[in-house]
Amino acid sequence: MKSNKFYYFFSTFFIIFSGFCCKQNKTNIQSKDIFLGDSMLSKNIYFKTIAAEKGFYILEKQNIKYLNEFSYFNKDDIEPTNLNNILFKIIKEKSSNTKQVKVNFYIYRNGKKTDSLDFYRNISGDGFGRYICMSYFDQKYHKIWQIKYFPSIDKEPSNIISYSESTINSNGKIKLDSLHYIDESLDVEMEKYNLYY
Repeated sequence: MKSNKFYYFFSTFFIIFSGFCCKQNKTNIQSKDIFLGDSMLSKNIYFKTIAAEKGFYILEKQNIKYLNEFSYFNKDDIEPTNLNNILFKIIKEKSSNTKQVKVNFYIYRNGKKTDSLDFYRNISGDGFGRYICMSYFDQKYHKIWQIKYFPSIDKEPSNIISYSESTINSNGKIKLDSLHYIDESLDVEMEKYNLYY
């Protein structure tokens, strides 16, 4: 009888302890994950959806997601993947204002920087109001989708500057595959306010 109680106690303890360990491991794995953008940017219907009447709400919801992910991102760099001597790093520029966020994407090959781009921007300034750039990096195919726009203040369709798709080549350079959309007048505004990375 004593043996059965001991076995029951030991089994219960083991199950609880195993559950705790699994939970701890799961938490550690999740805390190491880095936000590489919203995969919705890569969908075929994405641009058509955000250019429609309710596109403002979709973009605003996405921007809140990016802002939440990157506002308190405090690591200097992250290495999401390392393949064929190519290393990708995401680095947030230091700022005391959590609403002004600039996140850069760097590519290194054999230890030397080969290319970079602005991965996420949520900034405001005189003249242009607000400017937002959101990107999605597909690690498997080394592709980057990017949307740049000036948010509308009256909840009308936002002023989309450009929507593009690029590939990172084996030499570590970013190659533009497709510029799905560009508004040349808004592109001029970007230059006027030095918003290019």
